[in-house]
Amino acid sequence: MMAAPRVLLLDEPTGALDARARRAVEGLLKERIGDGTAILLVTHDRAQARRLAARGFELAGGRMRERPA
Repeated sequence: MMAAPRVLLLDEPTGALDARARRAVEGLLKERIGDGTAILLVTHDRAQARRLAARGFELAGGRMRERPA
C-alpha cells in the first residue's frame, strides 16, 4: 500500500488475524477508502463487510446478487 494504488483487490485480508490486528487493518482500509482508493474485498465476515462497504454483493447458490445496505 506504500505505492498508494488507486484500487486494492483483497481476499480475506484479516482472515488469520486476531481482533486487535483486524481492527488495525480495518483502520488502514478505512483511511484508504477516505482517500479515494477503491477496494474490492472478499470476506466471509458479514460484520466486517458492513463496517467497510458502501456497496455489497453476496454469492449464494452460484449466483451473485447485490446486498442491501
